[in-house]
Amino acid sequence: MEAEEYLKMVEAKAEVRTSSCGDGEMIWHVWGDGEPLVFFHGGFGSWLHWINNIEYFAKHFQVICPDIPCHGDSALAPEPHDAPNISKILSDGLDHILTPSAKLRLCGFSFGGIMAGNVAVWQGDRVHKLIVVGSNGLNCTKGPVSGLKDWRKAENEEDRLACHRRNLEVIMFADADRVDDVAICLQDKNTRRSRMKSRQIASTPALLNALPKLKGRLYGIWGEKDVYAELYMEERQKIFQEIQPGCDFRVINNAGHWVPYESPNEFNPMALEMLKG
Repeated sequence: MEAEEYLKMVEAKAEVRTSSCGDGEMIWHVWGDGEPLVFFHGGFGSWLHWINNIEYFAKHFQVICPDIPCHGDSALAPEPHDAPNISKILSDGLDHILTPSAKLRLCGFSFGGIMAGNVAVWQGDRVHKLIVVGSNGLNCTKGPVSGLKDWRKAENEEDRLACHRRNLEVIMFADADRVDDVAICLQDKNTRRSRMKSRQIASTPALLNALPKLKGRLYGIWGEKDVYAELYMEERQKIFQEIQPGCDFRVINNAGHWVPYESPNEFNPMALEMLKG
């Protein structure tokens, strides 16, 4: 199956809901039934970041994937583009698309983990569990990143896609051979629709400040070879343990930053074990 066809097949199974976002609308894709599980995508992304996970979890939960304001098909958020403002739009959106009594499970990847942690603060006792996946915003030491290609300067589509492949190899994946056509396709779709610099939020302690206010249980999942965390994994584990002693923090071997996509066979059952109950 061609990459575009696969993305369209998964999207066709979703119900699309909307909520307010500045002068426009925020877009939510919803699959399945049961208690809600909300997936928050990473920076320069969209709901497509969860393409390898949605159908698995939709067998157990009602899976909800927003396009975070300023990303994907959602509208621009009003300024300032900071964690409190963006997460408040997300939280209000959840109140709009879900029944007030719904118990929430949240899971956020990278920038989405920062958003999930801050949404959890707004939602308070309603949040049952939160999984943070490879997120910054913890005031931790980060590994160096080099060798990225500027896809905006590409002279044609072939060169642009080659830039995306290279950038995925550098930042997102541990194993370059796992960078497939689907990953390149959705990276191309996502980056061209992103209208904010999420790194400006990720470089602040926006997640670190939110997590101590979490009412529910906290979990962490990181890829062993995450370019940002590989050399400093203990620092992240220590923070999680200090916030919630006994916190379940796990590392998936031979996986990079985008661990839900690169290693779904390991990530999916691990996250499901955390989210059950």
